[in-house]
Amino acid sequence: MGKRGTVPKKNERRRRVAVVIIQKYERKWLVRRAYLKFLAVTISIQCCWRKVLAIREFRRFKQEANEVATNPIQDSRANLLEKGGNDTV
Repeated sequence: MGKRGTVPKKNERRRRVAVVIIQKYERKWLVRRAYLKFLAVTISIQCCWRKVLAIREFRRFKQEANEVATNPIQDSRANLLEKGGNDTV
């Protein structure tokens, strides 16, 4: 009689251990999936923000380049007119 009662208890214990192991791996998988999703969203936001900053910097450089490019021509024309030279520059 003792053997009959112990067999179901051993099987029950093995089944509980198996269930705990499966739950452990499932929780691990769920947490990892949530983390990877969070990571992907974070990287996406960083990419968009860096794009905004790059566009701002490009526009600023472009504006500075236009200012530098137009100023020497205006200065040289003014110098020629002051000297009484030809203004066909």
